[in-house]
Amino acid sequence: MILTILAAGPLFAAPLSEEYGRNALYIPFMAVFIVLQIGVALVHNIGGFLFLRLLSGIAVSQPATLGAGTITDVTLPQHHH
Repeated sequence: MILTILAAGPLFAAPLSEEYGRNALYIPFMAVFIVLQIGVALVHNIGGFLFLRLLSGIAVSQPATLGAGTITDVTLPQHHH
């Protein structure tokens, strides 16, 4: 199940990052993740817990997906001789 979540997240992140930029995706997805984690802490049944954990896994996979691209954007390419 974890692999499914981590595979589904990049399907949303990659096209959105090309359209709006990587920086524009970090804050909204992390805000959604924080709100979902509050919901996880307050839910009283297992079905709601699992559903909120699924959504929070998708939300938190966005920054993980975009991390390599961000590092590439802010570092200089190395020249190979």
